[in-house]
Amino acid sequence: MEFNVVEAREMAPPEGMEGLHWILLTSLPCERLVDLKRIVARYGMRWWIEQYHKALKSGAGMEESQLEQGFRIENLLAVLAIVAVRLVNTQWLARNRPDEPVEPESFGPPALEILSAKYAAPKDGWTNRSVLIAVASLGGFLARKNDGLPGWQTIWRGWSKLMWMCEGLEILNEKAFTPRSIQGFNARVVLGNSLPIGSADSPTRRGRSTCVRSPSQRIALAMRFASSRRH
Repeated sequence: MEFNVVEAREMAPPEGMEGLHWILLTSLPCERLVDLKRIVARYGMRWWIEQYHKALKSGAGMEESQLEQGFRIENLLAVLAIVAVRLVNTQWLARNRPDEPVEPESFGPPALEILSAKYAAPKDGWTNRSVLIAVASLGGFLARKNDGLPGWQTIWRGWSKLMWMCEGLEILNEKAFTPRSIQGFNARVVLGNSLPIGSADSPTRRGRSTCVRSPSQRIALAMRFASSRRH
């Protein structure tokens, strides 16, 4: 098999930093300058590909699903992969466009309302960085001055918790759930286990279960809100 060798050097690195120097092996054609730029650009995406896999494994816990049948793993991966891309995009915006305002229609008005009620909206409005830190704070991120951006585990835990809070808000806002219908009724949503919900007016008795029994169902609920974002 024949390979082409591409050498790339950073001619004007940031002050105080050593310039990049890459020597790349590729089977792609390298006959034109545009071909070389394409190869270098693809290699430059390597770090974000690694971040995607971290979001999928360390964040979403793909390897912890304990599913054994291939088609079940594929179904779970199909959902988690999209959620992971959404979260990677959120992190990318927080890193590269930290002060850019977040559009409520893009992130989801209910999610922003919940974050504002929990942490109080920033004086100048939510930005890509502040909204990511707020989400991760729901997952245990301490957000100290020198902590930098949160890791995938706290991002995922915070995002999952936020999605459940959005689901609860939606349920309470539904016309079917009048104050009378939920009075004296103690509903519990349990991750990973199925518990009966008690009265004749409960969602379970009326054909709508709020219990989530499997990893795929849990992630599908999160995906319901994550997929509503538009970029």
